[in-house]
Amino acid sequence: FLILVRRRAGVFPEIIRACKALGLPIAGADRLKLGGELAVRDLSALLAFLDTPEDDLSLAAVLRSPLCGWSEADLYRLAQPRKGYLWEALREDSGHPDTRAFLDDMRGQADFLRPYDLIERALSRHDGRRRLLGRLGPEAEDGIDELLNQALAYEAAEVPSLTGFLTWMETDDIEVKRQLDADGNRIRVMTVHGAKGLESEIVILPDTCDPTNRNRD
Repeated sequence: FLILVRRRAGVFPEIIRACKALGLPIAGADRLKLGGELAVRDLSALLAFLDTPEDDLSLAAVLRSPLCGWSEADLYRLAQPRKGYLWEALREDSGHPDTRAFLDDMRGQADFLRPYDLIERALSRHDGRRRLLGRLGPEAEDGIDELLNQALAYEAAEVPSLTGFLTWMETDDIEVKRQLDADGNRIRVMTVHGAKGLESEIVILPDTCDPTNRNRD
């Protein structure tokens, strides 16, 4: 099956989300902007905190993310009032022992593990993948897997370091083009332009309505 749309917006992500919710064998998006994936943002915030524990904004993002699962009220109670950095306040806080154990373990490994291994440790050892998918839905898996692929690509080209990987991710607006023509018997959702040269026994065209008329005259 090939599902063709006009743009990678609007109905495009909804089709992928619906197919995954039904458990259908779908190949995912043909292009991914890593910076726009919520799961990637959460994992990047974790890496930024591990690189610079004084980064209060990144730590706050990690605490509110599915990786830690704090509520807005939990974060506010920790942050206001406080003296010093947010990480210092967390270490002195008597609550949330699971969060402290998770971050203590990750910080203890940050100087020794490569970026790929750090991400995989958070996803596997600390159940991060299940937490992210549980909150963000099955479609988040594509972004997680591509972030791991990008970490491997970075380590193959550069001396692996956490600071270097974060800089590399920030300076490159990374858009991943995925080769869906090699995905076998799976549903492919693509733009008409991106599907040039591909064939399928069944092609579905759900995005055929007239676009909104933006001419004010």
